[in-house]
Formats: sequence, C-alpha cells, structure tokens
Amino acid sequence: MSTPRLARWAFAALAAVLGVGAPVIAQVPDGVPGASTRDSAQAREAAGLLDEWGSLRVYLLTMGPGDAVWERFGHNAILLRDTTRGIDVAYNYGMFSFDEPGFVGRLMRGRMLYWMAPLNGTLMLRQYELRNREVVAQELALAPGQKYELARFLEWNAQPENAQYLYDPFRDNCSTRVRDALNRVLGGQLRRHLEADTTDQTFRSHSLRLLANDPAPHAGLMLALGQPTDIPLTEWDAAFIPMELRDAVREIEVQRLDGTSGPLVLSEETWYRALREAEPTEPPARLAIFLGIGVAFALLFLGLGHIAGRSRAARVTLAAAAFLWSLAVGVLGVIIGSLWAFTDHTSTFANENLFVVNPIWLVVAVLLLPALLARRARQPAAVAAGVGALVGIIGVVIQVLPRFFQQNGEVLAATVPAEIALAVVLLLWERQT
Repeated sequence: MSTPRLARWAFAALAAVLGVGAPVIAQVPDGVPGASTRDSAQAREAAGLLDEWGSLRVYLLTMGPGDAVWERFGHNAILLRDTTRGIDVAYNYGMFSFDEPGFVGRLMRGRMLYWMAPLNGTLMLRQYELRNREVVAQELALAPGQKYELARFLEWNAQPENAQYLYDPFRDNCSTRVRDALNRVLGGQLRRHLEADTTDQTFRSHSLRLLANDPAPHAGLMLALGQPTDIPLTEWDAAFIPMELRDAVREIEVQRLDGTSGPLVLSEETWYRALREAEPTEPPARLAIFLGIGVAFALLFLGLGHIAGRSRAARVTLAAAAFLWSLAVGVLGVIIGSLWAFTDHTSTFANENLFVVNPIWLVVAVLLLPALLARRARQPAAVAAGVGALVGIIGVVIQVLPRFFQQNGEVLAATVPAEIALAVVLLLWERQT
C-alpha cells in the first residue's frame, strides 16, 4: 500500500475515534506583530494615514459540515476583500497533507502538523460550493486601523517559517486560530465576551452530535474520549466548532476606538445554501440501544451456559462467542489504554471506559482456548473473567463519586451486563464435571 493511501486510511481511522482537559490558548510565536503595532496603527488611523484600508472588507467565513468524517465539524477562514485594489484572499488554517513525511506516525502520536495558507477567496469558495457545503459570510465591523493590523498579522502568519502549528482537534485547530486572530485585533474583547458564559455542552457532546449520523465514528468517540472532554465549555472553548464561533459573534457588541460600542457583525449573508440536512443540535439518545446490545449478549452467554453441560455443540459455541467478545473488548482496551499512555492525544487521557473495556479481557480470550480442550484449564479463564467483571462493576459504582464524571453510560450499558453474565457462566462451567 502506498504511503499516501496508508496515510488516508490512518487519518480516517483516527478521525473515527478522535473527532477530543481543560482548554489552553494557542501561543503566538516570538516575532509576531504586537502591541506596538496596534498602537502605531491606531496613531496612523487617527492621523488619516490608513484611510485606504477603510475600503477593505473583512469577513468571517463559516463552511458547514461535509461528507467525510473530518468534514463533519465544519470549517472557517478569514476573507479579506477589496475590489478597488484587487484583494481577494482567504486565510485558511486548515491545511494538511497526506504526503507529508512522517504523517502516519505524527497522526498516531497526536503530533500532527497543520498550517495556514492564503488562498484565492473566490476559488476557495467555489470548491466548497462544489462539495455542497454551506457558506455563511459575516462582515466584521472593524476600524481601518484594525483591518490594517489584522492584514499585517495574517500576512506574517502565512510566511513559511510561521505558518505551521501543532494541531489539536479541540484546543488548537482551524477555528480556534481564526478566533484567536480576531480576538487579538479586538484587543481581547472577543475572549472577554465569550468566557463570560458557560454552556451546557462539552467537547464530547459537540463531537457526538456532529457525528450522530456516522455510527462507527460515533461509537469510536464514545470509547476513545476520556474524562477531560466532559468539562462544561465556555462559549470561548466551544468556538473550536466553526459554527459555534459563527453563532457567538452574532451576539457580541464591541467597543470602538472612538469610545462608542456596536455589533461586531456588520452584516451576515448565506453565500451558498447547502442541499443537506441541518447539523444535529444534540447528541443522539441511544442509551436504550446500547443497553439492548449488552442485555442481548448477556442472554446469549447465559443461554449457552445453561445447555453447555449436556451439549458439546453448545460448549463450542459458548467458547467461540466468549472468545470473540473477550478478544474484541480486550483489543479495544489495549488501544484506548495506549492512547492515554503513549500519545499526546490529551482528549483520551483519564478514560473511565478502561474499567469496562479492559485489557484483562484479552487475557480471558487467550485462556479460553485451552479451556475448551481441558477441564483443568477452565479455572484460570473463569478467574480472569471474574476479575474483569468485578472491575467493570467498580466502574459503574464509582459513578456516584464527584471525581468520576465521564459521560459513558452507553459504554457501560453495552458491556457490563455481558461481562457479568460471561463471568457467571465461566465460573459455573468451571465447576461442572
């Protein structure tokens, strides 16, 4: 398999489990145009030296969800447009390449590099239209000095030595970079407004709602995301979703340089209306479905265990079903444990799912093979299953403690009934003559 194709498979697989702990702010590298530039811009504006920047129009562009897993979260960019001077540049922080050397390794370790690039605005927008992705343009009410400062910063950021950044899907992505650039030119007003309100959403809930129609990625996220993704977000944090940033800036009033205040958004237009369903507003309620899965496996194990003593076919079927269940759960446990232990994917840390999706079950799978052939080999398998089930029960009981607040009810429902039933069946099987 070619490296680019392998990279695409790896990206799709990880996107299925990491859509992604307290948020941190992306740090601006040394050398960035700073406060002195702002002061200079304001002084030049007051002297009438930046009047030509008044004709520049600044847009926050928000592109809605697409078809690919990594497009479900939307996208955004900053568009600078001045028809009198031939300016039509979209600054896009969402650039990456499957062909980049070491792409797969960086992706797996959580060290993926993205970069910002200036693109022709009209051509970029056309690509989103062709992919049937909604485009909303919000013209921002910035003073000439602020437009000058923003343009200078974006041009600096687009230079090859400044363009790359270490991507994090929740804390440092295309949308947070746009948010931070706007906050910078507004002198911190955007952050002050957005941090004032705490929402009832989390990194997990936003991710699960946007992947509601993608069952495999949705299930992967439920398993892989850890406790840090269940902390309620401020509107500032929630702006990792481009559509959330779009909605938030609609409500903001900012102070002008002359001391007056007014809306940040001067006007809003939908430049392209996509022919697709609107994004889900809440995560799907699937607890009953996952509980049904857990109970179904539990009944399967109990039913096979009931007749295993008098039917060799039932014993073989029980061993096969138990082996496949234990193997799947154990391998998943190794994967989510490795994400926590060996990568920089901080959204997977402190994952309470390890109580029920535990590598212990991989040991059970290995011990089940000899247990089918020799009675004396059944005890180790039964004991290992008992330990696995006990750890799972602990994972349920500790939910009453404030320290354990991960929203993983679906995972518990799908695993604990089956694990208890399997442990009981293997313990009884071990005692049969």
